[in-house]
Amino acid sequence: MTAPVVPVDLADLHVHPALPWAGTLWRRYVQGFRPASLETRGHPHRSPSDAAAPSLRVHGAVFYETYLLRPEAARRRLFRSLESFRGRLEAREGNRLILAAADLDPARLAAGGGEAFFLAVESMRFLRDPADVGRLWDRGVRSLQPIHFLDTRWGGSSREGMLPESRTGLTGLGREMLAEMARLGLILDLAHMSLKNAEECLAAYPGPVMCSHAGFQGIKVNARNVTADLAREIFRRRGLVGVTCWRHLLGQDPSRAKREKGPDPLRAAWTRSYCATVAALAALAPEARVAVGSDRGAPIRAPAWFYTPAHLEEMTACLAGYGWEPARIRGFFRDHALEFLTRSLPA
Repeated sequence: MTAPVVPVDLADLHVHPALPWAGTLWRRYVQGFRPASLETRGHPHRSPSDAAAPSLRVHGAVFYETYLLRPEAARRRLFRSLESFRGRLEAREGNRLILAAADLDPARLAAGGGEAFFLAVESMRFLRDPADVGRLWDRGVRSLQPIHFLDTRWGGSSREGMLPESRTGLTGLGREMLAEMARLGLILDLAHMSLKNAEECLAAYPGPVMCSHAGFQGIKVNARNVTADLAREIFRRRGLVGVTCWRHLLGQDPSRAKREKGPDPLRAAWTRSYCATVAALAALAPEARVAVGSDRGAPIRAPAWFYTPAHLEEMTACLAGYGWEPARIRGFFRDHALEFLTRSLPA
């Protein structure tokens, strides 16, 4: 008897179903997807093939709170947001929450449509002590990104490449946090960290690691992007690097291609820039595992058409131009993420 085919057409490591400011308006009218389903729709670039609804998509649903709040107020709102989203998700037919490897079993994924989500938190700024890590775990969080825009008591930030990169590495409190994460089995997400902090976290953390949404320093020099050595170490640990669609991190700004010929030169240039980053990261090591980490839902330029079925086809053709076989392309869009989560989540 053959195993059922997993109907996932996209696994995205990093999306934001909720934002602390104007999030609903941004998602609906700028990026074109709604919080309830995170699906893209209603964009002028939409073509007939865009209308083919995927049978299932897997998302890393990421939560953080605004820096305008004091940490204690942000902490309370963070826990409330997680509980509210989980409640809405479990009440919505066809969607499901990923808590353990068994939730990614092909038979379970093949049983019906909808979307599947694993919960993640971006920034430990809001948390009081390592005991809060356990409280997040109890609410269904399975991935934790300790650093965001600024340094915290846990460690140093890349500061987005907009300010000088932090020289702060992993602090004593950060090591306590990592120990609690390792005890529970959380995935450590290195995104937004200073290089020093990321290297020290990799040395200290024995559990699963990834960098969920970034670009590549070999394509675009920016402190937010992973270096070749950092990416190779993540790959050696059987981790993932997720590639964001934020064009600020993707090399030459596609907006400079407006004079190119064609029906949509910006879209074509953006596609080439994105696929060049994917291909360059994948070429770093035989064991390289690169995945989608869009950062959709955040206030970045992530157009509604970027992960529609029609544009997935365009990106497939672009990656095929690098000599990629269909299995390798499917690996980028879904299989690498599913394999990593199956290995990393509790049995």
